Amino acid sequence: MNVSSRWRWRDLRARVATRLARHRSFVVLLFTAFCYLFYVPLFENAPKAKANLSSPNELTRVLHVIAIVEHGELRLNRAMRDWWLPRTDLAGVPKWKGKRRTFDYYPGKSPGMVFLVVPFYYVYHTLNEWIGRVPERQEKIRFCRLVGSTVPTIAFALVFYLMLGRICTDPFLQDALYLIYVLGTMTFPYALIYVSHSFASGALITAFAILHGRPGRGLGRQLYFALAGALIGAAFSAEYSAALFGLVLGLYALIVGSAESRRAGIWGILDRRRHLVAAMVGVAIPVALTFAYHKACFGGYFKTSYDFLLEPAWIAFQKQGWFGLAAPRWEPFVGTFFTPSNGLFIFSPVLALFPLGVIAAFREQRFRIEACGALLLVGMFALYISCFGPWKGGWTVGPRYIANIVGPMLLLVALGLDRMNRSRPLVARILTVSLGLASIVATAPSSVLFPHLPDSLQNPLLEASLPLLLHGRFPQNALGLPAPSAALIYSAVILSAIGYLLLGGRSRSWRKLVGVLVALVVVVSGAWALRSWMPPDAQKTRDFLAFHERLSITKPAWGIGRPFADELIK
Repeated sequence: MNVSSRWRWRDLRARVATRLARHRSFVVLLFTAFCYLFYVPLFENAPKAKANLSSPNELTRVLHVIAIVEHGELRLNRAMRDWWLPRTDLAGVPKWKGKRRTFDYYPGKSPGMVFLVVPFYYVYHTLNEWIGRVPERQEKIRFCRLVGSTVPTIAFALVFYLMLGRICTDPFLQDALYLIYVLGTMTFPYALIYVSHSFASGALITAFAILHGRPGRGLGRQLYFALAGALIGAAFSAEYSAALFGLVLGLYALIVGSAESRRAGIWGILDRRRHLVAAMVGVAIPVALTFAYHKACFGGYFKTSYDFLLEPAWIAFQKQGWFGLAAPRWEPFVGTFFTPSNGLFIFSPVLALFPLGVIAAFREQRFRIEACGALLLVGMFALYISCFGPWKGGWTVGPRYIANIVGPMLLLVALGLDRMNRSRPLVARILTVSLGLASIVATAPSSVLFPHLPDSLQNPLLEASLPLLLHGRFPQNALGLPAPSAALIYSAVILSAIGYLLLGGRSRSWRKLVGVLVALVVVVSGAWALRSWMPPDAQKTRDFLAFHERLSITKPAWGIGRPFADELIK
């Protein structure tokens, strides 16, 4: 290559970098949409599949949407006759017909995710009726996933990216932590299925972004505060445990608003009251709708589906204490944060850096109130899960009951790494790249290939996720491409993002090389430590692969990793 061509290449690269920097948010949005929309890990009643995965946590919500829109009733009895469903996550209100007891069936879940999807599903159902088309069950599940979980999570993730921009002075650190957020945390698996965790977590983070930014003046600002309140109320309606996060956000709004009012005098106090009223009105709408649902279905505003659960195991847990909450125990705490089967710091080790953010906030007096709120939130959810009986949460990727703390913890990580990046850039880069890569390797394959890891697996990363990846067991894709082509396209995009995480930024070349080497050492040594700490069970792996093969309707994308996977099983 001669000098002139080399300079032309540098000029082209500089132009591309400038364009990407200008439209960074749009690029981020496209990347997230591709990662979350391309693959469809759907095993429910799949055509030509030899088995069916019953995911009651998701299917009860789908069935409820169908009951409301297609049958015009809140109970599931009529819809269940056409669409059989296991009674695992159902609530039953007893009724007597003479001496015979019957039940009115309802989902054993909070109703917010159903409220969100019903208006869109009504339009979808009406259009299909108008053209004389009858959608299959699988298509209905995919529609509910798309409207209820995937699209809202993509929108909330963009807000999270902008929040990182408020904290990180280095654009590369902002990009790297965002990649970790969308690929290496519980946001990923729960955005792909119709459950509440990604929606509730994203809604609460967006509410915090509004309250923290305190945007606009006058009526516009009041509308923003009303939107923040509505998001908090919607998160509570989607999952009741989000009330803990909502309480912390309410305290935050009061503290910050009081400080502003003291500086602004009497007019500031009056203005703050209007903002708080707007936020309370926003909260009240979804909360009132939820309480009205309780009254209509269960006979009382404060009676929930958990008072009428039919599953014997859940009934036993309910008897242990108030809504399954009893005295704190070490087993759920350690299991939720540290075990290979379910540990938050195993699936997302980068979150273990959150104490750095607390230290940075108190040393610099920047975001001190926000750090206190995040620390309070982490403590509240840690206590909650320590008291909760069924803490594992079934077939999950990571500890789904504490998914709401992922966003605040990662914002604290951003705060700590940003401060370290200014004084010790090499250390900050090593921590970001190594723990970020470990988080993506641990979480992304499970999310895409099978976001329903069985709770019987003791080491699901080595017993399920890695064997599936090496065997090329990719699910259906949204474009209907052949399995090998789809796998290569998706892998190329993900590997490009990982390449940017390893080599991006303006750091010197030797720092990038050190970061890459340390990241590889961390990933390999982490896998070895997991294998030594809790060796994978070969029989469980074989049983899982056989079960997955019966579920899947796609052929393996490649077989080059099969010998290595077989050696791993042995």
